[in-house]
Amino acid sequence: MKTSMNFAVINGYLIFMALLQFCKSQQGTFTVETLSPTVAGHLNGDVILPCALSPKSSAVGLEIRWVRKGLPEPVHLYINGNDNFQLQNKDYQGRTQLYSEELKNGNVSLLLKNIRLSDAANYTCSVLRTKWFGESSIELKVLATGRTPRITFDGRQGNGIGLSCMSSGWHPKPQVLWLSNVGTDLTSRSETKFEKDKDRLYSVRSNFKIEANDHDGVTCRIRGLQDTELTEARVQINADLFQTSSPWKAGFAVTFLFLLLALGLLGAAFLYWMKNRVFIAIQESEKKDEESCQETTAKLAESEKPLLEEKDMHIKHLESEITRIKKDKENLTKHRDSDIQQIKDEKDNHIRHLETEIEKSRKEEKNLKEQLGTAKSESEKLKQDCSDLHNEIKNRGYVSNQELEEMRSVRANITISQDKSSKNVKVSEEGKKVRAKTTIKLTGWDCAIANESFSAGRHYWEVNMGDIPEWRLGVTSNSDFTEEKNKTKARQYYLALKWKDKKFTAVNGEQKTELTSKQKARVIGVFLDYDKGRLSFYNLDDTSHIHTLIFTTKLPLYPLFNCVSSDKDLVILS
Repeated sequence: MKTSMNFAVINGYLIFMALLQFCKSQQGTFTVETLSPTVAGHLNGDVILPCALSPKSSAVGLEIRWVRKGLPEPVHLYINGNDNFQLQNKDYQGRTQLYSEELKNGNVSLLLKNIRLSDAANYTCSVLRTKWFGESSIELKVLATGRTPRITFDGRQGNGIGLSCMSSGWHPKPQVLWLSNVGTDLTSRSETKFEKDKDRLYSVRSNFKIEANDHDGVTCRIRGLQDTELTEARVQINADLFQTSSPWKAGFAVTFLFLLLALGLLGAAFLYWMKNRVFIAIQESEKKDEESCQETTAKLAESEKPLLEEKDMHIKHLESEITRIKKDKENLTKHRDSDIQQIKDEKDNHIRHLETEIEKSRKEEKNLKEQLGTAKSESEKLKQDCSDLHNEIKNRGYVSNQELEEMRSVRANITISQDKSSKNVKVSEEGKKVRAKTTIKLTGWDCAIANESFSAGRHYWEVNMGDIPEWRLGVTSNSDFTEEKNKTKARQYYLALKWKDKKFTAVNGEQKTELTSKQKARVIGVFLDYDKGRLSFYNLDDTSHIHTLIFTTKLPLYPLFNCVSSDKDLVILS
């Protein structure tokens, strides 16, 4: 069943394309315009694909077809004044709409809802009416604006500091810019990489080294296809972070200078004090006698003792401070070496991670190439299968559902006239059924003739034969066909399909052609295209074409029916 429907879809698509090519040769003064070669829509939003008739003319009742390149089914179909969703591609069901109130103004634009990334393609707007056809194409681009970028620090890099700017959820691939505080483009100093996620959206990571002269700030700006798709983040670095001297060296130098200064001041004060005391003793010795000089000398020696002890204490204190400073220096050196080793280890781990990612990417690339080769092989096989299916459909003469629906759209309401029919047949009161009055075998002249006749246009009717063993269907230009004495004249425009002895025979006037088809049909579809001079018969049991008769008459044609059964009705279906 699925294979049969595929046959019908492919055959219908091929017939439609052939019809388009025919109609192109019949174009009139109207054109179809899409106003712009491209239109953009945002992911998960709605977009209008503009299309209109020029000059302005009503499109009500015309056939409006929107198709996408590469798809056999239409994206949207408007025919016979209504939207036809049965033939619509399933991916677009419930997502398309024409503006019905605008059709009278020639506006045939299509509203596409809930846009997906897969909707990005080339679309063609086609408008068809009798002896006129026009079409125009437009490209749909699908956009997705990503998240606000996030800037992270990657540690010190030489004389600068590494930054990473990251964002996700973009389509198509965005542009990344690094700008200074005054708007200077610094992008050439960056390295940017893109990746696609499972939803086919782009993620971006851009690495940048900020230097001392950039301490007033830099901006990471990410811009999409349109100017409105722009988002950015800014970062500013404290200038102190760019100082390269070691803090322990500065501390040690300041402390050491302080100690030297303190020691110098203490020594100078001590010498000054000693000088004054000696000077006073000399003066006193000049005033006193030689006996008091010894007493003064003893007191002086006694007073010098605490000063010497204080001097020793200060020296010991300075030696202790020098020892503490040396230990602090050693500790700072150890911390510095530890930090350097940690940075080195992190760098080595990052390099190993990058090497792993590169190897993983190479394996994925290899797998993708293999999958691409397999897909290409399967695509070639599918093309060959489609070609074989097309040839098989063509050889078997199947009719597509679309072609059948188009014929049924011109269905004629036919009733049988008892007055015009042979006296050997019986017609029902509503004029839809006919059978033989007698069991005596009837001839081809014992026909039932319709009330209606056709002299232009296309007309279609269906007849249920059931299990009737012998019957005829067709048309005649003679309303008194059954009573006509001149048989040659009566046969002149007599066209019919006959079922007898389990085979089909085509009758065109005096000419009879036995057909190769042996498949019995319970329901027959008859399609009359008067303007093209064609009368076609279809087996509706398997929707196949039986035969087409060609005629050149300009006379009105009446449908005719011949049934040899006296207990079963030949029924014209409504």
